[in-house]
Amino acid sequence: MMGAMPAISERRIFSVGESIYTWEDVVLAAVLWGEWDGLRREVQCGLSCLKRLEDVEDEEEALPEEEVSSAAAEFRYSRDLIAAEDMEAWLEHRGLTAADWMDYIQRSLLIKKWAADLEEIQEENPVDPEEVDQVIACDAICGGCAAAWAARLADRAAVGARMSEEGRGLGPETEIAVHELRSVLEAFPAAAGDASLPGGLPSADPTRLAALARLEVAWRRFAEGQVTPQAIREQVAAHGIDWTRVSLQSVFLRDPDAAREAALCIREDGRDPAEVAAESGAELTDGTWFLDEVEPALRDHLLGARRGEVLGPLRLKDGFAVVAVRAKQPPAPEDPVVRARAEGGLLQRAVRSEVENRVRWNEPL
Repeated sequence: MMGAMPAISERRIFSVGESIYTWEDVVLAAVLWGEWDGLRREVQCGLSCLKRLEDVEDEEEALPEEEVSSAAAEFRYSRDLIAAEDMEAWLEHRGLTAADWMDYIQRSLLIKKWAADLEEIQEENPVDPEEVDQVIACDAICGGCAAAWAARLADRAAVGARMSEEGRGLGPETEIAVHELRSVLEAFPAAAGDASLPGGLPSADPTRLAALARLEVAWRRFAEGQVTPQAIREQVAAHGIDWTRVSLQSVFLRDPDAAREAALCIREDGRDPAEVAAESGAELTDGTWFLDEVEPALRDHLLGARRGEVLGPLRLKDGFAVVAVRAKQPPAPEDPVVRARAEGGLLQRAVRSEVENRVRWNEPL
């Protein structure tokens, strides 16, 4: 049996050398990155939805039990928590109860179910800030935000330790350009005098806040050294196929004869795929993807496809697809989305060994 969980703000998430990073650091980092408020708004919205649910009498407006059970099962299967004892251990290690988790599942479903009416729901079902504080940690953990923020902070802590060893960028504030620190701290409301914090934190520790700000400055300097124009060009060239963008309209049918008829209408008669899908009751998918985002069975056909070509019918999973290739664009370093991919890959490669060698995880998120 596990011992009592420490207060959430004191929970040790990971360490790098002698430096220990707690839940407080994860929350402060999320605030510095401008991402905490988004989660807070989502939690507030979910709580308003739960309040509205209590007054719902129309069965069509209610949340079906089978829908909740299905979402809970999907949550468990995606995390390999098949056995009940595995789920119980997962919750216990994170200081959560089954009731906490099920409330999160319901809030998530209601936000999707009532997406068109959320503004009205929040106006009619106001939520106190204290109510948000009570559940926001649960949502951060169950929704994956906490783990993502902790991993992001671990990257910075590992890089910061390396740069400190090398004598670069992590000394006292006097050794760092004042304007760099200021640009980081300006994102934090407590720096302007509001010391109250949500998420189980009583206040912002100025020492921890300054340390995180220095880590962020060090990270930016490190990133600048890794993400050079030449490195970006080489990264893009190395992913010339995977990062090619394709704009597609796909008509999906389960009947092979209907799929062949749809292909003839689009290929031979030049009809619009959306029109053909509407007439045949088919599923239409319309969008732009990188080739590495397309399912393998379709990607193989797209490699040699040209703009304007109609592919299919292609056997995909439990049906057939007719795919119209609207555009095909090789990656370019000047493309902001491609550039962001290149930068992310370069940093990930540079940081991976630092994290593996320096970060010791204490508490799971």
